[in-house]
Amino acid sequence: MEASAQLKHVELSLIEVSGANPRKDLKGETFKELKQSIDEHGILEPLLVRPKGKGYELVAGERRLTAARELKLETVPVAIRDLDDHTARILMLLENLQREDLAPLEEASALAELLIPYGTPIGTPHMTQETLAKQISKSQPWIANRLRLNKAPPEVKKLLEKQKISAQHVMILLPFVEWPIYEKVLKAELEDQVQYDEFEPFTVEACRNMVDRILDNDDKGENCFKIDRLPWKLEKYRPYLDLEACKSCKVPINFKDFNGAKDDRRRVCLKIDCFRPKFKAAAKAYKEAEAKKLEKLEKTDAVAMNQLSRESYEILDYAGFPKEDCKNCPHKKLSKEAISSIDEGSNKKRALCLDRTCFHDKRREWSELMDGYGDKVQDAVLKASKQYLASRSAGLKKPELMLLAERWVLDFERLKKGKLDKFSEKDIEAELLNSAITEICEYGSVDDLIKTAKALPFKVELPEMPRLEPKELEVPEPPPAEKKVQEKRKKKGVPA
Repeated sequence: MEASAQLKHVELSLIEVSGANPRKDLKGETFKELKQSIDEHGILEPLLVRPKGKGYELVAGERRLTAARELKLETVPVAIRDLDDHTARILMLLENLQREDLAPLEEASALAELLIPYGTPIGTPHMTQETLAKQISKSQPWIANRLRLNKAPPEVKKLLEKQKISAQHVMILLPFVEWPIYEKVLKAELEDQVQYDEFEPFTVEACRNMVDRILDNDDKGENCFKIDRLPWKLEKYRPYLDLEACKSCKVPINFKDFNGAKDDRRRVCLKIDCFRPKFKAAAKAYKEAEAKKLEKLEKTDAVAMNQLSRESYEILDYAGFPKEDCKNCPHKKLSKEAISSIDEGSNKKRALCLDRTCFHDKRREWSELMDGYGDKVQDAVLKASKQYLASRSAGLKKPELMLLAERWVLDFERLKKGKLDKFSEKDIEAELLNSAITEICEYGSVDDLIKTAKALPFKVELPEMPRLEPKELEVPEPPPAEKKVQEKRKKKGVPA
């Protein structure tokens, strides 16, 4: 490049635009002001051009040239330099990067071009990030972050071009775009948030909250794994998780990287194929360890609660089903220590069940039995009420008045004062009583229904209470040596 440039006025028709300008939006918000300034004062800063054929090729100043053509100027001041293609391109990029109104993606594209290798297959960069930062009066971290915009997905770039989101939004989203969580969850959520932007602005803070919410709600680990804050259901696996490799892994993301919290050190792993096998191995190790614990506890009458995880037992007091056949069950144990009870505010030792599968099967079976029994009780009440209402005489009796009072509290004062005019007709009285009885049958638990049925002003023949079929206990097969001894004793008639 020559040390000096030739200054002169040239005709607009002699200046050719290369089309390599990184700036795509030439008529931004400040274009009208530029055009007005040129109309009043002329072009104060010459356009930079280089000789090409019989005319010139524009290197820098396309917005000024566009404004001059719209103002129909005949000539413009230019600085003519003899530049090669490489140098001309660098000057064009640098000139645009020093403008304040260049779009973020245009900046990112220009920066990337200035830093790519040039000249040979191996090549050297046009310049380093530090050198470039000095030339355009920016910091090196700013350049590094701008370059990251080039990695954004097409749909994110489009939103950025349309100014639906800012470069800060993109910085929050970028750590996730290379992982399944983006396509499966984050992409659709982003579209929804931007769609309703006119009602509630999609701020940078809202973007952080959106990502935070998506990660927090993934308790099953379908798209991410919260290394430092496991869901409570999975916390029991922590002692068995092999997280040694996670310490030096680059995949986990610190929450502080995108939510701005200085003291937040929670890490989130997005590499599903890596953390799921770790979890399966931990779950297997946990179950094996629990099985060994239970095997030892089967030989004792009482167990210490701190020897068991909460996933290994159920409290029989809270079972909700009859426990007749649990009496001699080997899985029933007494806790060594007292457990705080909500009932009566007392502490007492509790009966525990170490066979959780059996416990939940019984509870489910009892619930189904009681649902069916409740239907039978309702039918019995309605049948008895029909017979009673058909046989009763006019005039409400005290039990009937109390029944109505309980159903319709607002009418209670009238009933107490003896104003029974509205109940004088037999058919009206029967209708009211029938409504009260029907309402009783529609609400509450089975126990409440039974209690209410017994308090009705007529007798109800309640069906027999169902019973759980006793479960046959599985007797473990004795070891081969012990089995032979038992067979010999049996042949000799010796009791086992």
